[in-house]
Amino acid sequence: MRMSRRQFLLSIPSLAIAMSCAQPGVASELEPDELDIRAVAALVAKRTPLLIDVRGVEEFTVSHIVGALQVAPDTSPDALVKLLAKRLKGTTVILYCTVGTRSMGLGINVQEDLLKAGAKSVYVMKDGLVAWANADLPLVDHMGPTRFVHPSDQATRARFSDPGRARFEPRR
Repeated sequence: MRMSRRQFLLSIPSLAIAMSCAQPGVASELEPDELDIRAVAALVAKRTPLLIDVRGVEEFTVSHIVGALQVAPDTSPDALVKLLAKRLKGTTVILYCTVGTRSMGLGINVQEDLLKAGAKSVYVMKDGLVAWANADLPLVDHMGPTRFVHPSDQATRARFSDPGRARFEPRR
């Protein structure tokens, strides 16, 4: 029997917790649509989306997309809406992480609440920062432009077209 994406995500213990943190045992049935990196890059060029980086602080410190806000993957819908309240009205929200798993987990959990709070749409960036880096799209860190991405784990290194882009520590 084939598992749905939601069933797969719920089978990952850390995501199951994140997806149910707003109301224990309950996650939204809504699954955000995915946008490929070219569509996200076009929106970023127009400065229209609200980018949410769904990775840990240490990953975000290595690199992120210009203008992105970092939030933990287990952020509750209430906390995210409160954080973004003044910025949501009519905005396209794009969630991303390293490969798309954590951002989809959070997206499933918060999409409904973000839309009710005024967001125009909620998307997940397909294949995450690995795809973004593989397409050589711009990334920044605290020092400016960078080419590095925190791979989240050793297995993810294989997804980079240039494994030398994987970096676990921020530049100093």
